[in-house]
Amino acid sequence: MGSNGAADCVLILVAVIFPAAAVTFISGCGCDLFVNILLTLLGYLPGVIHAVWLVFKRTNVQQRPARGGSRCEYLRILRMTCA
Repeated sequence: MGSNGAADCVLILVAVIFPAAAVTFISGCGCDLFVNILLTLLGYLPGVIHAVWLVFKRTNVQQRPARGGSRCEYLRILRMTCA
């Protein structure tokens, strides 16, 4: 889980107990939060799956080593994190 292993474990625990809170910690108040609340209202398990997926997506982006350092590569990674 990288250098923030304990924080990621806590975030996964929060995602299982209260998915919307974990999504808020990761992405703030935006589209991901709205989608997660909708999924949680439709069924608890889809909301949990979405929240845990966002946690793992966040950890994978943080663990990815910096390559090249070109501006295009930086913008591509930035778009992947914001999407």
